[in-house]
Amino acid sequence: MPKEQRLWEEIVARMDQEQRLPLATLAEGTRVRLEDDALVILFDFEFSMQEFQAQLLDPKEQAWLQAAVEEKYGRRLDIRPRLEEASGEVSEPSEARPREPSEHEILTRVRTIFPEAEVFGNNAAPSKPPAAKKGRGRAKGTGGRAR
Repeated sequence: MPKEQRLWEEIVARMDQEQRLPLATLAEGTRVRLEDDALVILFDFEFSMQEFQAQLLDPKEQAWLQAAVEEKYGRRLDIRPRLEEASGEVSEPSEARPREPSEHEILTRVRTIFPEAEVFGNNAAPSKPPAAKKGRGRAKGTGGRAR
Protein backbone atom coordinates (compact mmCIF):
# COMPACT_ATOMS: atom_id res chain seq x y z
CA MET A 1 0.00 0.00 0.00
CA PRO A 2 1.41 3.40 -0.94
CA LYS A 3 2.48 5.64 1.94
CA GLU A 4 -0.05 8.39 1.13
CA GLN A 5 -2.86 5.81 1.19
CA ARG A 6 -1.73 4.41 4.55
CA LEU A 7 -1.59 7.93 6.03
CA TRP A 8 -5.09 8.66 4.70
CA GLU A 9 -6.44 5.50 6.33
CA GLU A 10 -4.89 6.64 9.63
CA ILE A 11 -6.76 9.96 9.31
CA VAL A 12 -10.04 8.13 8.62
CA ALA A 13 -9.42 5.85 11.62
CA ARG A 14 -8.76 8.88 13.84
CA MET A 15 -11.97 10.52 12.59
CA ASP A 16 -13.87 7.36 13.43
CA GLN A 17 -12.21 7.05 16.84
CA GLU A 18 -13.10 10.65 17.70
CA GLN A 19 -16.64 10.03 16.42
CA ARG A 20 -16.63 13.05 14.13
CA LEU A 21 -19.97 12.37 12.47
CA PRO A 22 -19.95 15.59 10.42
CA LEU A 23 -16.99 14.16 8.51
CA ALA A 24 -18.54 10.72 8.02
CA THR A 25 -18.18 10.87 4.24
CA LEU A 26 -14.44 11.17 4.72
CA ALA A 27 -14.37 7.37 4.82
CA GLU A 28 -16.03 7.22 1.40
CA GLY A 29 -12.98 8.84 -0.15
CA THR A 30 -11.37 5.45 -0.53
CA ARG A 31 -8.26 6.41 -2.47
CA VAL A 32 -5.90 9.37 -2.31
CA ARG A 33 -2.89 10.63 -4.17
CA LEU A 34 -0.54 13.57 -3.88
CA GLU A 35 -0.43 16.12 -6.69
CA ASP A 36 2.03 18.95 -6.08
CA ASP A 37 0.74 20.70 -2.92
CA ALA A 38 -2.63 18.96 -2.92
CA LEU A 39 -4.10 15.81 -1.48
CA VAL A 40 -6.56 14.48 -4.06
CA ILE A 41 -9.32 12.40 -2.48
CA LEU A 42 -11.08 10.08 -4.92
CA PHE A 43 -14.75 9.26 -4.51
CA ASP A 44 -16.70 6.54 -6.30
CA PHE A 45 -20.03 8.38 -6.10
CA GLU A 46 -20.76 12.00 -6.95
CA PHE A 47 -23.27 12.11 -4.08
CA SER A 48 -20.53 11.21 -1.56
CA MET A 49 -18.11 13.74 -3.00
CA GLN A 50 -20.70 16.53 -2.86
CA GLU A 51 -21.65 15.60 0.70
CA PHE A 52 -17.96 15.74 1.67
CA GLN A 53 -17.60 19.17 0.02
CA ALA A 54 -20.64 20.43 1.94
CA GLN A 55 -19.16 19.18 5.23
CA LEU A 56 -15.95 21.08 4.53
CA LEU A 57 -17.94 24.33 4.46
CA ASP A 58 -18.02 24.10 8.26
CA PRO A 59 -14.85 25.94 9.37
CA LYS A 60 -14.52 23.71 12.45
CA GLU A 61 -14.56 20.50 10.40
CA GLN A 62 -12.29 21.98 7.74
CA ALA A 63 -9.79 23.00 10.44
CA TRP A 64 -9.87 19.51 11.99
CA LEU A 65 -9.21 17.82 8.66
CA GLN A 66 -6.51 20.31 7.65
CA ALA A 67 -4.72 19.79 10.99
CA ALA A 68 -4.95 15.99 10.64
CA VAL A 69 -3.60 16.09 7.08
CA GLU A 70 -0.76 18.43 8.04
CA GLU A 71 0.15 16.23 11.01
CA LYS A 72 0.22 13.01 8.97
CA TYR A 73 1.75 14.32 5.74
CA GLY A 74 4.15 16.74 7.41
CA ARG A 75 3.05 19.78 5.42
CA ARG A 76 0.02 21.84 4.54
CA LEU A 77 -1.86 20.39 1.57
CA ASP A 78 -4.92 21.64 -0.28
CA ILE A 79 -7.77 19.14 -0.08
CA ARG A 80 -9.22 18.37 -3.52
CA PRO A 81 -12.10 15.91 -3.77
CA ARG A 82 -12.55 14.30 -7.19
CA LEU A 83 -14.89 11.78 -8.70
CA GLU A 84 -13.35 8.63 -10.12
CA GLU A 85 -15.36 7.46 -13.10
CA ALA A 86 -16.04 3.76 -13.70
CA SER A 87 -13.52 3.98 -16.55
CA GLY A 88 -10.84 4.87 -14.03
CA GLU A 89 -10.65 8.47 -15.25
CA VAL A 90 -10.77 11.21 -12.68
CA SER A 91 -13.00 14.22 -13.18
CA GLU A 92 -13.08 17.55 -11.44
CA PRO A 93 -16.15 18.32 -9.31
CA SER A 94 -18.88 19.66 -11.54
CA GLU A 95 -20.52 22.99 -10.90
CA ALA A 96 -23.70 21.77 -12.58
CA ARG A 97 -26.82 20.78 -10.68
CA PRO A 98 -26.05 17.58 -8.74
CA ARG A 99 -27.80 14.42 -9.84
CA GLU A 100 -30.11 12.60 -7.49
CA PRO A 101 -28.37 9.75 -5.64
CA SER A 102 -29.44 6.22 -6.50
CA GLU A 103 -31.23 4.05 -3.98
CA HIS A 104 -28.02 2.04 -3.58
CA GLU A 105 -26.00 5.20 -2.81
CA ILE A 106 -28.55 6.33 -0.24
CA LEU A 107 -28.67 2.92 1.49
CA THR A 108 -24.88 2.71 1.49
CA ARG A 109 -24.70 6.17 3.07
CA VAL A 110 -27.31 5.31 5.73
CA ARG A 111 -25.49 2.08 6.60
CA THR A 112 -22.20 3.98 6.91
CA ILE A 113 -23.62 6.59 9.27
CA PHE A 114 -25.93 4.27 11.21
CA PRO A 115 -24.37 0.80 11.12
CA GLU A 116 -26.79 -0.55 13.76
CA ALA A 117 -29.94 0.72 12.01
CA GLU A 118 -32.36 -1.64 10.34
CA VAL A 119 -32.69 -0.93 6.64
CA PHE A 120 -35.66 -2.50 4.89
CA GLY A 121 -35.64 -3.62 1.29
CA ASN A 122 -38.59 -3.85 -1.09
CA ASN A 123 -39.97 -7.08 0.39
CA ALA A 124 -39.31 -6.46 4.06
CA ALA A 125 -41.60 -4.51 6.31
CA PRO A 126 -40.78 -2.87 9.62
CA SER A 127 -42.17 -4.52 12.71
CA LYS A 128 -45.45 -3.09 13.92
CA PRO A 129 -45.27 -0.66 16.82
CA PRO A 130 -46.72 -1.95 20.08
CA ALA A 131 -50.51 -1.67 20.20
CA ALA A 132 -51.87 1.20 22.25
CA LYS A 133 -53.86 0.35 25.34
CA LYS A 134 -57.58 0.66 24.90
CA GLY A 135 -59.16 3.62 26.57
CA ARG A 136 -55.96 5.56 26.67
CA GLY A 137 -56.55 9.29 26.90
CA ARG A 138 -60.08 9.00 28.30
CA ALA A 139 -61.08 10.22 31.68
CA LYS A 140 -62.25 7.31 33.86
CA GLY A 141 -65.97 6.85 34.08
CA THR A 142 -66.78 9.36 31.33
CA GLY A 143 -67.11 6.91 28.46
CA GLY A 144 -64.68 9.00 26.45
CA ARG A 145 -66.65 12.23 26.90
CA ALA A 146 -65.09 15.21 28.58
CA ARG A 147 -66.84 16.50 31.67
